[in-house]
Amino acid sequence: MTNSKIYLARLTVEAASPLGIGSGRRGITTDRLVARDAYGLPYLPGTALAGCLRNSLSGQLEDKVLNEVFGFQDNDEGIGSRLIISSGHLIGPDGKVVGEDNGLPTYENDYLKSLTEGSLPQRDHVRINSRGVADAKGHGKFDEQLVPRGVRFVFELCLHGTDDDADVWKQLVQEFCQPIFRIGGGTRKGFGKLSVKAIKQCILDLRNAEQLSAYLQLTSALDAPLPSAFTTSIAPADARQDDKWLTYELRLTARDYFQFGRGIGGISESASAVKDGWVSKLAKREPVVTWENGKPSLLSGDKACYLLPATSLKGALSHRTAFHYNQLRKNYVEDQKIKETSGPDYDSIVEDLMPVHSTLPKTPEEIKREIERLMEFQSTINEIDVDKSATFRKFTEEIDNAQTDEARPNVGENNDAVRALFGFAVERQKDENGKDKSAQRGRVLIDDVFLDSDEVQVKTFSHVMIDRFTGGAKAGALFNEDVARTKEKIVFTIQVEKTAFDGDNGDLIKNAFEEALLDLSRGQLPLGGGIAKGHGVFSGELITPETQQV
Repeated sequence: MTNSKIYLARLTVEAASPLGIGSGRRGITTDRLVARDAYGLPYLPGTALAGCLRNSLSGQLEDKVLNEVFGFQDNDEGIGSRLIISSGHLIGPDGKVVGEDNGLPTYENDYLKSLTEGSLPQRDHVRINSRGVADAKGHGKFDEQLVPRGVRFVFELCLHGTDDDADVWKQLVQEFCQPIFRIGGGTRKGFGKLSVKAIKQCILDLRNAEQLSAYLQLTSALDAPLPSAFTTSIAPADARQDDKWLTYELRLTARDYFQFGRGIGGISESASAVKDGWVSKLAKREPVVTWENGKPSLLSGDKACYLLPATSLKGALSHRTAFHYNQLRKNYVEDQKIKETSGPDYDSIVEDLMPVHSTLPKTPEEIKREIERLMEFQSTINEIDVDKSATFRKFTEEIDNAQTDEARPNVGENNDAVRALFGFAVERQKDENGKDKSAQRGRVLIDDVFLDSDEVQVKTFSHVMIDRFTGGAKAGALFNEDVARTKEKIVFTIQVEKTAFDGDNGDLIKNAFEEALLDLSRGQLPLGGGIAKGHGVFSGELITPETQQV
């Protein structure tokens, strides 16, 4: 049967979390730039929408149906897609789609100005290793540009089909309403969540002359008037509950101050700031867009929301889950077998250094004793630049590599619970033959928490390092930092894919993960920075899938 029906839908969506839809380019001040349209403003590429939609439906529709709807290519065989998805374009300050028939945008408006390339918020990240320190090597330190939470876009779906596609069409549209649907990068660290604000849709029968005429008169403009056949759902129908995911909820209260920093200093927002107002660390804040009567308002500057990033919670949970899992499996540090490194090859080191240090003793035994003496006495070791020896550099690299999480069993991505819950990367996992193992993305979704500016109080703490010899202040070691507190209840929503708890060790992984969550609720697992100074302690209650059903 030929395609006699046209299924059409226009969706208005809001970024329920920041969006990390990358352009694949790097900027001068950031490692990852967001995708932009012809006006230099963020947009949702149709390829990203189509790819995420197909992937999200892959476990619900048969492969045959997916191939018929989205198309496929297998060597010489293949068919084109029957589903057409437009790019999602920005809704401007006047409530209309930016550009198109509405003229060129003016960037004098604060809303549009905040979405230009140099004004978008950035997130900086650093990987924390199993010893609790920053691991900046191997791309462990980077930052990325984001589209703020609250920005709205419009895009269209069009399916060419028959009467038999009615059920598939319903699933296509409703999939965007799913709580676990994500788009773009960083979906496992709080980004990419959409909230559907309106759905306008209709089904046109091309065998009907009136409906065929209505279809032919449609334009590509995303805010053009729609035929009367379209029905509008301001509040989308309830999305089906995905039985493949479990939902946990942490309802926490800050016992005192917490520190989620911006990574930079600046003028303090605290009334108790130092005399000149400058602090070395500022509390993390991010602009958010709110809507009233179809018009956006930008909360920025002193009205910007305070941020408790999902990455901070994710990192802490990952390490603590590994701890509990190792405890349950009785994987103790005494039993770890770490690759041993050989001692330094003195003869090779000397051979490397002889052209540089011609005054060294000449016999091997004298040379060996001299190097050992220099390594023992720190005050004299600087006389020889040992780093100029390639052999010595190789020796120190072997020691450093032996201390990384990748080389240690049962920690980081080598921990079965961490791999099952938080995934692992191709380049960090090898099989016994030295080949890359298949990558696995994380099965845990955590949302950022944004706190209104009037709900948070900021205080400045001053610090000075004490010279242990004199007992006085150490010169140049005076600094200060902003910390925050709130009396409001902080709710973290955590969704876990059930497959993370499959397998022989599934029960142990689940127990370890829930114990880590309980540690947070008991105040035994601090979050953020300055935890050694008493910051970041939260307590409250954990709502598990089992307690939600009671």
